[in-house]
Parts: sequence; C-alpha cells; structure tokens
Amino acid sequence: MSNLPPPPQPDSSDSDFKSARAEAKAAKARAKALRPWYRKKRIIIPLVLFGFPVLSGVISGITSGGESETEQSEDASTTTTTLPRTTTTTEPPVLWDAMLPPGADPATVVASACDATVKVVAKFKKTVDERLKATDIDSDAYTAADFVDEYDWEDVDHDGVLRSEIRGIADPLLTEAINSQVASEAQFAGFLADVVEGCGIDADYTSLIAAAQGLDTKLSILRTRAQNLPWYPKDFGTWSGDPNLAWRWAEKSEFSCSYGDRCQAIFVASKSGCPSGLYAKINILDSSGVVVDYSNDLLSGIRPGEVAKMQFEFFTRGAGSTRLEELNCY
Repeated sequence: MSNLPPPPQPDSSDSDFKSARAEAKAAKARAKALRPWYRKKRIIIPLVLFGFPVLSGVISGITSGGESETEQSEDASTTTTTLPRTTTTTEPPVLWDAMLPPGADPATVVASACDATVKVVAKFKKTVDERLKATDIDSDAYTAADFVDEYDWEDVDHDGVLRSEIRGIADPLLTEAINSQVASEAQFAGFLADVVEGCGIDADYTSLIAAAQGLDTKLSILRTRAQNLPWYPKDFGTWSGDPNLAWRWAEKSEFSCSYGDRCQAIFVASKSGCPSGLYAKINILDSSGVVVDYSNDLLSGIRPGEVAKMQFEFFTRGAGSTRLEELNCY
C-alpha cells in the first residue's frame, strides 16, 4: 500500500478562463471567415491603391441590387427618345451698299437716280389724276360698257406700271455701281427704298402708289359691270311673260299720231328674234283707272337683237292713261 499523495486537482478557475479565451478566439475566426469579399484585405488594398473608382461602382451596383424586380422591369420598359438638336443660324441679309467697291459713296449712287425718278413720279401723278377724273362716272352696266369701248387704257395695271418704271431706273444703276455683281431682290428693293427716301420723294411716291391702286380698283369695277351688260338696250326692261323680250315706252318726241285723238308707242327688242310675228296690246284707262278701251299692233317679225317700234291709235274719249297688257313673240 502506497502512501503517495493524490495528484493535484486542476483549479476550476483556470479551466474556466481558458475555455472563455478559446471561445473568443473561435468566434473571431468565424467572423473573419464570414467577412464579405469586398472587405477582405487582399481586395481592399489593391483597390485603394489602383482602383477606388471601380470599387465605388461595384459598391453602387451591390447597394442597388436590392431593388425589386418590378421596378427593374419598369425601368427597362421605359424608353426615352432624345431628338437631335438642330441649330439654325440665319445670317442677316447683305445690304446693297455692302456690295459697293471700296471707296464708293452710297449717297452718290442714290443721288445718281434722283433726276430720272423724280420726273417719272411727277409725270405718272399727272396721268393718274386725269384718269381718276375720267372714271368718276355713273357706273351702271351701259355707261361702263361705253367707257370700256372709249378708252384704251381701261385694262392697264397702273400700280404695276409705276413700280416697273421706277425699278427700270434704279436697278441698272445699282448693277453698274456694284460692278455687275448679281444683286438679290431684297438688295434691289432696298436700293429703291433708299432712292425714294434719299431723293426726298417718299411722301409723293407713297401717295402716288395709293392713287394708282385706287384707279386700278375703279377700272376693275367698270370692266366687271361692262361684262355683265344685259342683252337689251339701256332703259329697257324684260317682259315678265317672256324673258326673250324687253321693252320701254316711247318718248313723245319719238312718235306722232297718224289718226285719231290719241296714240301711244313702245319699243320692243327680242334676244332670239320673233321670226313669225310680234303682237302687242295695251289697255286704255280713264282718269279713275278704269279700263275703257284697248288698242293693239302686229308686226310680221323681227330678227335676234333687233328693236321694233309698235304704235297704238285710239279714239277713246276720256282716256287718261295706257297699260301694256300683252306682248307675244311668234
């Protein structure tokens, strides 16, 4: 039997300390193992040195990855069309005086057109004034037709002729001044405007243009009315019973009675003619408007457009007036 002492028992406090330390070490290792890839040193150090912008994009992509599939599909279905931007630059037109050769004086070029331009404006004003007076007439269709037949300037475009004559002076002068370069319409028009103003006739020219346009308007009205001239002579009226016939009462100076106490006459025109005869009848009324008698006349016929006079003789006492009752074309 041995009397050796029993082996010493481990201190429970040391065991607890070692156990806690081992657990902490194991937890640290587990946390390190579970660390995301982008936080590991072998990734972070190279990115910091060479590619931090890339890391930013990676992280941005990771953080945005939490969006729902619905939001992503909506973004994918949304198409934004950006139209190309077109920039239009409009250069101001070149003025006529910018085309002059070096040293040329624009005022001298304008002055070279003054004499002829002033003469044309004065001459044209006189003509327009005279023709305006001639057109101051009663513009019924018959007067208008007579006017058109009388004057050979009734179809003249006075406004156009005036502008053409002025341009006929100004345009060649500008072409000569710019050494036969090709000027645009705007440059010719600008030169003419400067000529009118520079020669001191801008007010007269504006007034003359207005007068010429007024004359052209009056002439247009006269031509239109002349074109609508009725087929029958002036002062005639169509017979209600036959539009082929037109008539009027004869003036006292246009007929005389062959026999009887009284007589009356009418003039009759036919548009298409009355080849088989023309008959007319009038009723005779007393002073009270009562029909007391009648009279008639018969012609063998008239040609298209021809005018005939028909006369009525009667002996009726107390006759006061007459009324056309019948007018027949055969």
